[in-house]
Order: sequence, then structure tokens, then C-alpha cells
Amino acid sequence: MLKIAKKTLELEEKKQSTLTKDLLEQIYCGQKEKYGDLFKMYQPRLSLLLHYKLSSHRRIGLEIEDVLQELFVKAFSELHTFEYRGKGSFFSWLVTYCDHIVLDKIRYHSRKKRDFRKNTRIRTGGVVKADQYPSPSEIAVQNERWGLLSRALDQLSENDRELILLAKIKGVSTKEIAAQKEKPVELIYVSLHRALQKLKSMIDTIETL
Repeated sequence: MLKIAKKTLELEEKKQSTLTKDLLEQIYCGQKEKYGDLFKMYQPRLSLLLHYKLSSHRRIGLEIEDVLQELFVKAFSELHTFEYRGKGSFFSWLVTYCDHIVLDKIRYHSRKKRDFRKNTRIRTGGVVKADQYPSPSEIAVQNERWGLLSRALDQLSENDRELILLAKIKGVSTKEIAAQKEKPVELIYVSLHRALQKLKSMIDTIETL
């Protein structure tokens, strides 16, 4: 039974290899519509491969269909660079591009996550911990957090709110704020610390409602 299955698989691979070569020749001769047939022939194997490649990355929004769609377009645009070298060469070529796409998406997610934390976290006073923030793919949750911060800021005095916006959202230094307001740096530092403590208290109160 094992020998029969192995023989059947070998025949299928040989048939696929011959068909791949024929389709490529037709595509190179101008029948671009044949590319869809060529890609579909390899799609099940690519899907299976991606199922395992993406198993640990589903939480960041990587889906098999998304990668396949991007691969379909990318491979078509670069098809002129492919050189047929026998059985399995086209599949190996597709897998190379597939790996690049997956790696690029993982790197993109990592950059977005770093940028998100850098641009939205209030770094002093312990107001919001980094691990409280969602990943960039969770847009709804992200918006909810911004809404919470906005509601808490609205309940502060105008002076406290302005200090926090300047120092923690716009990134203006304490020294620059002191110069703008013509007040001692020490006074600005104390005022900012108190404002952050009030903000933390407001956030805690809103979250318990």
C-alpha cells in the first residue's frame, strides 16, 4: 500500500511539473490569463505550508488568504525573473517570495507596535502601563483606550490638562514649559507630577464605572 501511494505521488508530481512547464510557456507567449490556472495548481500546497508558518502569528492578524493574495500579485509581477529548472523549481520559487512576504508583515507589525507604544504611552507617573495597550491590529480596543484617556483629561482643570498635553503628548520638555509660562522649572515639575497623579485617579475612577 505504501509503495502504491508513493508511486501515485510521484506520478502526480511529474504531471504537475509537466503542466507547470506547459503553462509557463503559454504565459510567456502572451496568454497571461493562464497564470491564474498555474497559481491555483500550487495553492493547496502553499495553504498547507502557510498554515504552519502562521500558526504562531495569527494573533497579530496574519491570515493565509492575505498572504496568498499578496503572493499572487507579487509572483506575477516577477514572473519574468523565474527560470524553470525542473520538478519543484516553481514551487520553491513561490515559497521564497512567500517567506519574504510573511517576514515583511511580521516586521511591519513589530514596527507599528513599537511606534504605537512610543507615541501613545504616558511614560512618567505610572499612569498607563505599556502592557495595558493593545496590539495595533486591535483597532477597536485601541480607540477605546484613547477614549478613556480623553474622558479623564476632560475632567481635569485647564492648567493640569495643558501641562499633560504639552509634556506627555507633544513632548515639550519641563524646561521649555517653564520658559513659556515664565515660571520656575521646579514649580512646573511639581505641578506636572500632581497633574499626572490626578489623571491616574480619574482613569481608575472611570474604569470602575
